[in-house]
Amino acid sequence: MASSQEVVTERSCYQWITRKSEYEEEEESIKHPEELMRVATSHPADCGTPMSSPPWLDTDKLKMAQSLFRRHFLGVFISNLVGLLCLLAVHSVLKVLVFTHRSSVRAAAFKRYLATMNHVRKWYTEDVFDPSSSAFRSILQVRKMHSNAFRSAESAQVSTATQADMMVTQWAFFGVLLTRGHRLGVRCSKEEEEGLVHFWKSIGYLLGIEDRFNLASGELEEVRARCEKLNEVMAAHLVSPPAHFPAMAEALLWGVHDIVPVVDPPAFTAFTYNMLGLPLPTLRLSWYSVFMLRLTEYNFSVLVHLPLVGRVLRCCQNGLLTLAITICTLYPSVPAFCGKVEKAVLKAMDGVLAVYHKIICYFPYSYSFKR
Repeated sequence: MASSQEVVTERSCYQWITRKSEYEEEEESIKHPEELMRVATSHPADCGTPMSSPPWLDTDKLKMAQSLFRRHFLGVFISNLVGLLCLLAVHSVLKVLVFTHRSSVRAAAFKRYLATMNHVRKWYTEDVFDPSSSAFRSILQVRKMHSNAFRSAESAQVSTATQADMMVTQWAFFGVLLTRGHRLGVRCSKEEEEGLVHFWKSIGYLLGIEDRFNLASGELEEVRARCEKLNEVMAAHLVSPPAHFPAMAEALLWGVHDIVPVVDPPAFTAFTYNMLGLPLPTLRLSWYSVFMLRLTEYNFSVLVHLPLVGRVLRCCQNGLLTLAITICTLYPSVPAFCGKVEKAVLKAMDGVLAVYHKIICYFPYSYSFKR
């Protein structure tokens, strides 16, 4: 009896060969990012690419991307979170996420994003094309989850996922890093950037994205230009987000906060708007959120760039992030306990500062922060 993997691969091969023949004539007409996105909306999210190595695969470039990840784990993590937050503002993507009920509350978002981080870590640290590796099994699992979610949403007439949705999802995982990496403490050579792009071209291929719709296809500067264009598209979505965006964004960021407590949701929202060059909406940030926003910006713009201190600090931050993810994976109940302790401590500090401000300074400790 054939295994499920073999069945999926055989079916995918047939679909891929058939669609490749069907779309050959149309391919030459796609010249610009806007046209690429428009055409991509008419094709299903999974084109049926086989789970095998493509002819253009360059393993040296994959290793280059993995080396970059090891050095800049925190920067990659933050860029992914910025991208995923923006992704929630895309109506077609948000409808599927709301429908699945896997990201709409804090506890569910905690589990989903923790699983996402563990998947991405496997891809960056193992051979995704080796059928015996956990990275390959991870890719296969994610592809099946996508397929099931898309099929269910389409059957319920909620939304039909397309190659365009897969393109913006790709952007969330490497577009911000490629175009705004210097603002996240990530400085890399052209070869490393090419490795990053090739890595995500490979991941996109394994997840069912056609080469012509693959955001990472083409020369480095061509890919960068497409990502910059998507930065503008995502910024526009953030300015006018869907109705469910605030609740879903809050659930996502508080879920991530349970994994990495230094991620303060209001501060990170402000950080994301700054990253995309958007004026901040009127946010009422507490003293703690203002402090965390300034600390985050100072860390990435100054501290991690210092000659010796920056390298040590980056290693420590990468190690702490790895530890946090490992603890949450092994002991999922720990974040809930830590959250209660944190809430009690911050409540006590709020009380002390409120009394101090009323007696000494005569102004409230919470204020509207906008720039």
